[in-house]
Amino acid sequence: MLGKPSGDFFHAVLDEVGVASDEALMVGDDVECDVVAAMDIGLQACLIRSGKYRSGDETRAPQARCEASLADLVDALLETR
Repeated sequence: MLGKPSGDFFHAVLDEVGVASDEALMVGDDVECDVVAAMDIGLQACLIRSGKYRSGDETRAPQARCEASLADLVDALLETR
């Protein structure tokens, strides 16, 4: 089965869009299936504090970026340009 949190799933998406894992950012609200799974194959990750997010999830993936919302992430990324 091909789906999150399978590393094959993330590799298939990266292959489809033609992007290397170190050039991509996985954004999600599920710390295990989105963030940790993506980081396990070398993707950068951002945990969004909405949806499946629960208080304290960021401690389970301390290397991941954490933002309150997708809009906040976009604003932060635009500021670093």
